[in-house]
Amino acid sequence: MRVIAIELVEGFCNRMSQYAFARSYAEKYGCQLQTNRWMGQKVFQIDDLPIEKPLPVREEHELSKWMGETDIRITGWAQHQRALLYSRADVRRWFAFRPEILELLKPVPILKIAAHLRRGDFVGQNNFIAISETSYLEACDRFGVDRNALWFVCEEYPIIVPGFEPNEKDHTRGTDDAITGLGFLPDFYALMQADILFRANSTFSYWAAVLGNAKRIFSPDLRGVPHIGERPLYQHVQFVEGNHMALGTFDEFHSELHLRET
Repeated sequence: MRVIAIELVEGFCNRMSQYAFARSYAEKYGCQLQTNRWMGQKVFQIDDLPIEKPLPVREEHELSKWMGETDIRITGWAQHQRALLYSRADVRRWFAFRPEILELLKPVPILKIAAHLRRGDFVGQNNFIAISETSYLEACDRFGVDRNALWFVCEEYPIIVPGFEPNEKDHTRGTDDAITGLGFLPDFYALMQADILFRANSTFSYWAAVLGNAKRIFSPDLRGVPHIGERPLYQHVQFVEGNHMALGTFDEFHSELHLRET
C-alpha cells in the first residue's frame, strides 16, 4: 500500500490545515494516510494510522515539483491556495465531531454576532498583525451589523464549559492524548455557531467559519498593513465579506483561500 505521511505541528487549527491537505492528497492518489497522534483524533471522528517509518520529505510550498509522488512525508503550513485540493464538503465530513464531544459542548452559549480576537502569545511578535478592536467595530458599521450585539471571543477570556480545561498557557496546543488541554474547544464551537462571524488572521476562526453555518463571514484584509519593523501594537485593518482573505501577509506560504463548496 502506498503511503502519505505527515507530522502535524503547532496549534490545533494549523494542524487541521495540514491534515486536510495531506488527506486530500492521499485520497487523490489512493494512498494510506499516516499521522502523528494529535488532538483532532480526540475531537473528530478520524483515526488514521501512526507513521511507520522515515520517508522522503516533500515541502508543501514546492507542490508543483512533486505532485503525484507517493511514499513521501509532507511538511508545510498548507495555508496557500495550491494546498486546497479538498472541498468544504470534504472537510466537514472529515472533521465531524465525536458524539461525546458534542454532548460536552451543549452548554456553549449561542453568540449571534461573534468576533475572534487573536491575542495571547502572538501579540508583539515582529511578523504578526494584531488587529485592533476598533477595526471590528468599524467593520460592523460598514456592513450594517449591530456593533452593540458583537461578542468578542478571545483566548485570554475563554468560554468556560464543564469537561474542558482552559488553563493551558497556549490552550490551542494542550496535550495530544487527553481531553485536558481542549479548553479552547468551547471558544471554537461558539464561533462555529455564530450567525455572523468576524474572523481574525488566524486558522482558529478560519476553520470555525469553514465548519460552521454563519450566514455572513467577514475576514481581515492584511494587504498593505505593516507586519515588520516599528508599528502600533494593535493595527487598524479593513474587513471584507467572505472567508477567503489570506491568514498572513502574502508570500510563498500564504494566499487568498478560495475553498470550493463541493
